[in-house]
Amino acid sequence: MRAVEYQVMSEVEDSHWWYEAQRSAMESVLKKVGLLESLKGCSVLDAGCGTGGHLKWLQSLLNSTKLAGFDRSHEAICRARKKVPDAQIWTDDLTQCSLTLHDKCYDLILCSDVIYSLDQATVFTALETLLKPLRSGGLFLLHVPALPWLYSHHDLSVGTRHRYRRREIDELLTKLGLELILVSYRMSILLPLVLLQRLPSIIRLQLQRCRGASGKMASLAAESADTPSQLRLPGTWLNGLLKTVMRGESWWLSRGGTFPVGCSILALGRKP
Repeated sequence: MRAVEYQVMSEVEDSHWWYEAQRSAMESVLKKVGLLESLKGCSVLDAGCGTGGHLKWLQSLLNSTKLAGFDRSHEAICRARKKVPDAQIWTDDLTQCSLTLHDKCYDLILCSDVIYSLDQATVFTALETLLKPLRSGGLFLLHVPALPWLYSHHDLSVGTRHRYRRREIDELLTKLGLELILVSYRMSILLPLVLLQRLPSIIRLQLQRCRGASGKMASLAAESADTPSQLRLPGTWLNGLLKTVMRGESWWLSRGGTFPVGCSILALGRKP
């Protein structure tokens, strides 16, 4: 991801409807399964912490005794350290985890919108290593973009290699030896709008693939890498409206409901 994208992320993640909705969904799931109170004061690791928005939220939500995070981007780490000065934050790569975390010292590990950028051949090994410092009975909270047919220029610009299906996440967490507590699509209500917005670039990418134009696809990827993503703060009224809509999804998750389809997948697993 380009440095400018991290700047945008840092500026908007405290107030953007997308981030608020994601955190609200995570909190709703933890409350529903009766685990939120037990996590108060726990030790937390955010794997791929970006510019620190989730760390700041977790610090407020859980009052963690040990708050840590890492990211492969030095640009992101610098911003995260300023945003959450009490957290232990360092530079690391999920696929080459030095981690320095071999003691089982974390009660909760969050990995939000990270593995989508990894080569599929490396995902299992990376997560297997990541889960080593998770205590027995500890929780793994995973969030990924969903539905391969939604792949668009936005995905290219943020480095997405794979959008997931729910079945893939079920199989991945099971293979990792985790007890599945919840796996659900989310961003379901807004799926038609997202599809309409991205449809032109989706069609363009699909046409390139169908023509087998590998050179053109590489050129298109390079072009998109220099194109800003869709991460921008909407106008106040629209941002507020979208927050309200997404609170409805969080309410449904808090009631134990799940969604059959959506733009993202949220999963919660427990280590035996």
